[in-house]
Amino acid sequence: MKRKPDTKRVKIMSGIMAVVLFVFFIRIFDYQLISSSKYTTDNGNIRTRTVVIKAPRGEIHDCYGRPIAINRSGYDVVFNRAYMTSDNMNSTIKLITDVFLSNKAVWNDILPLQNSGEYDFTDDEQEIAILKKNIPVNSYASAQNCFDQLVEKYSLQSYDKQTQRIIMGIRYSMERADFSVANPFTFANDISSQLMSCILEKNLTNQGIDISVVPYREYVDGGTAPHIIGTVGKIEASEWSELKDKGYSYNDYVGKTGVEKIYEDVLKGEDGLITYILDNRGNVISEEITKKPVQGKTVVLSIDKRLQQFVQSTMEENVAYNEEMWNLDIGGMATVVCNVNTGQILACANYPTYTMDQYKYNYDQLLVAPDKPLFDRALNGTYAPGSIMKMAIAAAALENKVTTSVETINCVKKYTRYDDYQPVCLHNHGPLEITHAIGFSCNYFFFEMSYRLGIQKMNQYCRYFGLGENTGIELAEKKGVLAGPEYSESIGEHWTGGTTLAAGIGQQNNAFTPIQMLMYGATIANGGTRYKATILKEIIDPNDNSVVEENKPVVLNTVPMSANTLEMLRQGMRTVVLEGTASGYLKNYKLDTAGKTGTAENSGADNTLYLTFAPYDDAEIAIMVVAEHGAQSTATVPVAKAIIEEYFFNSNDKYEPDLPGELLP
Repeated sequence: MKRKPDTKRVKIMSGIMAVVLFVFFIRIFDYQLISSSKYTTDNGNIRTRTVVIKAPRGEIHDCYGRPIAINRSGYDVVFNRAYMTSDNMNSTIKLITDVFLSNKAVWNDILPLQNSGEYDFTDDEQEIAILKKNIPVNSYASAQNCFDQLVEKYSLQSYDKQTQRIIMGIRYSMERADFSVANPFTFANDISSQLMSCILEKNLTNQGIDISVVPYREYVDGGTAPHIIGTVGKIEASEWSELKDKGYSYNDYVGKTGVEKIYEDVLKGEDGLITYILDNRGNVISEEITKKPVQGKTVVLSIDKRLQQFVQSTMEENVAYNEEMWNLDIGGMATVVCNVNTGQILACANYPTYTMDQYKYNYDQLLVAPDKPLFDRALNGTYAPGSIMKMAIAAAALENKVTTSVETINCVKKYTRYDDYQPVCLHNHGPLEITHAIGFSCNYFFFEMSYRLGIQKMNQYCRYFGLGENTGIELAEKKGVLAGPEYSESIGEHWTGGTTLAAGIGQQNNAFTPIQMLMYGATIANGGTRYKATILKEIIDPNDNSVVEENKPVVLNTVPMSANTLEMLRQGMRTVVLEGTASGYLKNYKLDTAGKTGTAENSGADNTLYLTFAPYDDAEIAIMVVAEHGAQSTATVPVAKAIIEEYFFNSNDKYEPDLPGELLP
C-alpha cells in the first residue's frame, strides 16, 4: 500500500529554504549596494611589503678545487617589523634582552654612550656627531643630555636607568639601520644553539622576533694564506652611504681585505625576496617567497693550497733551524712561487703569519706585535735586491754593446775608477766573463758595467724586467723604488758616479717587492716575456658548475734582447748553482735548476735573497725567497730547494681527486 506524502514536513522545509534564500539575497544586496564603499575601502588598504632574504656568499677555492673559504649555517636574531608593533616594541626588547643577559650573550648596539652608572660618550667621534644630529641636540650637548633626550624619544620613563640604556641603544641602532617591514633589524649575530632554544621556549617569535638561519664565513685550515684570502666584516658607518644603494643592509658583512674585498661583487650572491600581505591594521595575512636567493659565484684561485701550506711551514722550520744552529735573529720572511708561462701565483707566503681565529679574537695583539705578522711582506715589503739585480744589468750591457759575451774583466777587488768612491768586491776573482761574473757574483765586474752604461740605460732594462714597476696582481702591492737621479733629488740626495756603481749591484735606493723580483726571474726563465702576475684562475657559477670567467695570461711586455743575451743570463744563473754561491746546496741535485743569490746591507745583519727557476731547460716555476737579517744563504736557498722537491717529486701524484667531483683536503 502506498504512503501519502508528508505535506506538513515538505511545507516546513520549504519555509526554511525560503528564509535562508531571503537572508542570502539581503546580504548580497547589502554587499553590492549599501556597504560596497566600505568594503572597497578595506580592500584598498590591503598592501604588500617585500623583505630581502640574504644569499649565501660565494666560496673561494684553490686551483684544484680544494675549499679555502666556505659557508656554514648560523643563527641570527632578527626583529621583523611586520609582526612588531610600536605599542609593544619596548616590552619586546626588554623580554629578549633579559634572555640574552641571563645567557651572558651580546647583541648589536651602536649607541655611542658608555653603559655605566654615569653616562659618558665612547671614543667614536663620528658616531657621536651622528647621534647629536639625529636626536637632535646641540653639538656641545653632554652625554647625559643625549641620554635624557633618548629616554623622552623612546618613552622609557617607566624603566630603571640600566634598562633605559639597554632599550634606547637597541632602538637607536634599529633607526640607524632603517628598520622597517622591508628592512628587518639584525639584533644579534651567530648565536649559540642553546640560546636559540631559550628564545624558542619563551615563544618570543610571536612578537616579531625571528630566528634566521644565515650563512657565515668559515675558513678551512684558517691559517692558509690569510694575507691573500683576506677577511669579511660588518659594514662601517663610512661605507654605508655607498653600499646601501647597492642592495646591502646595515648589518650585512662585506669583504674588507684580500680576495674577499677585491672580488666582493662576484662573491656577493643575489638576494631573494619574501612578500608579506598585510591588512589595513598592519596584520600579516600571508607570506610567500617570491624570489629564491642565489649563492655568489665561486672564485677559483691560482694558489695551490697544499703547496701554500708547505711553503708556510718550511719557512717557519727554517727560521727555527737558523736561530738554533747559527744564532741568527731572522726578522721575517717572504716566499712567492709562480708559473713562469702564465704569471699565475701558486704560493704567496709570509713569516710570521696568523690564523683567521687569531685575527678575529686577538686582532689588537697582532696589530702591535713587534714581528708584524699582519704585514704582507711578499707584496708590500720592499728590499734592496743586492746581486739579484745583476742579470738585468748584464742584459743592458750586452744589448747596449758595452761588453760582449766573451770579454773578460780582471777583478782586483778594489774598484778605483773614482777618487772619492772606491768600493770593493768581496773577493779577488781575477779575469771573468759575464756568465761567471753572474755565477760568482763579482761586484767588480758590475761596477765596470754600471760605469760604462750609466744609470739611464741601466734603469731602462730594469723596467723592461718589471723592477720598480707594479706586477699587476689584483691585490694591493707596493711599486718599490728604482734608484736614479729623479728619486734621489726627491729625497734631497745628490746623484754621483759613485751612486751609479752602488745602484748597479742592487744597493743605493733600489728597493723591490719579493713578487716583483719573482716576476723578473720568471721573465728570464720563459725567454723574455713579462706576464701580469695574477692570483685568479677562474670564476665558476656554483649552480651548474659552468665557468663564468677564465683568467687568461696577460703579457705586459717583451724584453728587447737577443737569444744570445738571454742565453748568457741563463748560463750565469746556472753557474750560480753549479759553481757559485748556491752550489753547496744544489750542485748535484737530481733536477737541473738555475738561481741567483743576493745579499743586501741592512741595519744589523744583512738581508739575504734567493731567486730560482726549474727545470733549467724547460722552466715551469720560479721561486723568490727573502729573509730579513738572514745573513747567509742558509736562510733562503734550503727553502727554495725544499719547494722544488715538494712541487716536482712529492705533490703532483696527489693533485687529482680519487673520485670525479671529490674535493681534496
